Formats: sequence, C-alpha cells, structure tokens
Amino acid sequence: MTYYVPGTEETDQKKVIMSLQQTAGNTATNTTNIATNTTNIAANTAAITALTPKVAKAWVSITGATGAILASHNIASVVRNSAGVYTITFTTPFATADYATLMTSEDALGGATQVTVAVGGSAKTASVLVVATGTPASILTDPTRLSVVCFGTQ
Repeated sequence: MTYYVPGTEETDQKKVIMSLQQTAGNTATNTTNIATNTTNIAANTAAITALTPKVAKAWVSITGATGAILASHNIASVVRNSAGVYTITFTTPFATADYATLMTSEDALGGATQVTVAVGGSAKTASVLVVATGTPASILTDPTRLSVVCFGTQ
C-alpha cells in the first residue's frame, strides 16, 4: 500500500513509504515471536507441572452407573468393570506406584455416605482400580457420581 503525504518532496514520500513497509515487517516478526514465546511457556509449564508432586496430575468426575466421564484431566479412559468397580487409565502414567489418590462420591439420595477405596494392580502407574461400597453393608454399588484426584510425580 502506498501513502502520499501532500506538500512533501518525492524523497520524503519515499521515506514515509519505506518507514511504513518496515513497520509492517516488524509487526509480522513480533507476531511470530509472540507465538513462539507462548509455545515455549506452555512447554515449560507442562514440564514443571510434571515434576511437581504438589499439583494434581490426574482427575476425573464420572457417572457411577456407566463410568461416563463428566470432566477430566490426564485421563485416557474409564471402564466400569462391574457395579462399583472402575478402572481409570491415565493418559500420562505416573513415574512410580507411590502416588496419592483421593476420592469422593455421592449417591442418588444426595446424603448417604459411600466408602471409596483405591486398589493397586500390576499396572498401577498407568491406571488405578477404584471400588465403591455402600454404607454400612459394604456391598459393591454404583454411586451417582464419583470423583478421583491423583497426586504424584510423572
């Protein structure tokens, strides 16, 4: 695009044109640099998070009757093996089987307590087996909703 400034010499007009062209080039370069920096920040944040055991590395909220995922982070899949028994597979496995698992659940009545227990398996770094039992009879049962959070090093 060419801009002419009234009342200026031709050389001044050329200087204005060159200045505008340089500004356009700088804008394109700056846009590329911003995109590169954003990518680098995201990569560094992911690396720091993976090495920090204080940050939840995986979490999921599921529907108990089907094992359908309602919301999640770092969860590849959830399988309902049978009533109250679920295998939760991580997208990125944990470095060791020494990670912490926290669980909460709710039932259809909205108040009765259910006990949830994480049970280790041979592939505990890649997945966790969760068993939900109703209170007080300890009968395997599907909660209305089950939430699992895992902390550790990946």
